[in-house]
Amino acid sequence: MAERRRKGISLLTKLTIGMLIPLIISFVAFGVIGYFSIFQIKTIATKEGVRFLNDLGEEIIKQKALDVAKQVEIFIKSHPHFSKGEFYDSPALKAIAVQRVGVGKTGYTSVHDDKAISRFNKISKVVGRNLLILSEKLPEPEYRSIIMASLKGRAEGYYNWKDADGVRRRKYVFCAPIGGTDLVVTATTSIDEFSRPAKMIEQRIMDKAESTKFQFILVVGVSIIMFILLTSMYSRTIVNSIIYLTNVADRISLGDLDTKIEVHSSDEVGMLTESFDRMQESLKAAIERLRRKRNFG
Repeated sequence: MAERRRKGISLLTKLTIGMLIPLIISFVAFGVIGYFSIFQIKTIATKEGVRFLNDLGEEIIKQKALDVAKQVEIFIKSHPHFSKGEFYDSPALKAIAVQRVGVGKTGYTSVHDDKAISRFNKISKVVGRNLLILSEKLPEPEYRSIIMASLKGRAEGYYNWKDADGVRRRKYVFCAPIGGTDLVVTATTSIDEFSRPAKMIEQRIMDKAESTKFQFILVVGVSIIMFILLTSMYSRTIVNSIIYLTNVADRISLGDLDTKIEVHSSDEVGMLTESFDRMQESLKAAIERLRRKRNFG
């Protein structure tokens, strides 16, 4: 009878939802905060790492240009009898002038004079050509500006360059004049050769973050399912006791005062059961008093 009169959402559903929603909100909030914290840490760490490695790369390139300039200067001073033509044709001087920069594949040093004529370069077809005229044919205005500045003294900066493999890379160049000569050493390389480790770490962090995110979703999903099952079982125990007491109350209201109330619990449901039991005994006593009164009335 009690179930036929019940309307709206059941107590079981209310209990389950009431206990489940805060848990879901907590998990979601924790997940969002955790995910964005990892993302923020990754972003900051990567930016700082890339900036540090780029600064380190610039210093290495700069020092390489200065070192090669000093080596060329020493070689020239130690061969005072050489003519310019002999210097330019010297394999030994070329080995000094053209050196690798860093540990990558794109970095090297070269030498040009104060007229921007290339004198030593790893690309043989560039040797003897005017770098300013050459740069006019390339969409690299930054490179041309740096070369022009190097004709008056030290110069440095970034420019884009398309390498032999067809890939355009951001490069850093430092130009150092060679003391006592009209020559300039340039050292250049792709700056990402220095920042690549930071980017590799970034990728590893991203991969780990994705793996962690999947694990988190899995743990949350399993936890929610387990919580639903446990909440449902616990709520059903409470609700079943209440439904049982409701049915008992219905029978008592119809005059069945001998109905046994069998709910064994030490919580509030148990207290309610005791109240029903006392009410049942009180009704029995009241009816008995009325009956006696009627019989002796």
